Amino acid sequence: MSDDEVAYKAAYNAGLAALSRRDYAKVELQRKLAAKGLAAEAIANALEKLQEQHYLDESRFVENFIQTRCNQGYGPQRIRQELRHRGIDEDLITTALEQQTVDWWQQAHQVREKRFGQQLPESMQERAKQMRFLSYRGFSSEQIRAVLSED
Repeated sequence: MSDDEVAYKAAYNAGLAALSRRDYAKVELQRKLAAKGLAAEAIANALEKLQEQHYLDESRFVENFIQTRCNQGYGPQRIRQELRHRGIDEDLITTALEQQTVDWWQQAHQVREKRFGQQLPESMQERAKQMRFLSYRGFSSEQIRAVLSED
């Protein structure tokens, strides 16, 4: 076996091992393999083969990621930002978020209630604190205003 074949097999096996534990975005897996000191060309070839075999599937990764983050109480803006950071294409992110059946308004309400209770904030300081929290969680300003002005 040539050195290129050995490098390819090492990259492929490392990629397959990582994907056996959890899904990865292509860029994420590429960074992980590069951090192990594997050759860039071998990584590229291995990732291409893993995609052909459907072991590396970005749409599946995005769906699972969105579902996990929704279950953790995060909003669409935070999820979008995290997916961008992982190198996911903006069109894929938009499509996946639009296909979600999550009611983001209800999600924001539940997250606020879980953290702060049913009582709406009485002081401006408490209101600002809750707004910062919901904003950090990734909810839009409209969603936050609606949640904090409910009767």
